[in-house]
Amino acid sequence: MGMVRYKMEKRIIDQKIRGMKKYKLWREKVFAEGYGVCEKCGLGGERCQAHHKIKLGVIILENNIKCVEEALNCEAVWDINNGMVLCSDCHMEEHYG
Repeated sequence: MGMVRYKMEKRIIDQKIRGMKKYKLWREKVFAEGYGVCEKCGLGGERCQAHHKIKLGVIILENNIKCVEEALNCEAVWDINNGMVLCSDCHMEEHYG
């Protein structure tokens, strides 16, 4: 399989995971653990988001996840300890420096 096709398939799986009810529950648990407050700057409220410390795309690659069913059974995808709360500004900084 070509690299471009593989990256597209990984992105599709990533998007499908993010649309799942189990993913929404993961986000809620991350928010509960972080009290809904940015772990970098302390801002709270609607601007906060759940962030993967190890990117979801990396988890997909490292665990060779090729379909949603494999993602459902992969503990690394749903590990609450891999999540943290960040405000949108800190989240952008984390991803793009």
